[in-house]
Amino acid sequence: DYDHAMELVDHNLSMANEFGSDYEVALTLILRGHILAATGGDRKPDHARARALLSDLGVVSLPSITR
Repeated sequence: DYDHAMELVDHNLSMANEFGSDYEVALTLILRGHILAATGGDRKPDHARARALLSDLGVVSLPSITR
């Protein structure tokens, strides 16, 4: 369920921030943004922060994940 998913994502975000893992923070923000969008929330702030972090790291693109 989305509530549990958000709890896990927030925990992961906290841990990634604690360890200073900007790449993982960015990926987690993207995931959280998708959950927010799926539940009627606004993903733009999370995605904007993720883009900024990835840009600072010099990341040009992320790997594509297909189902």
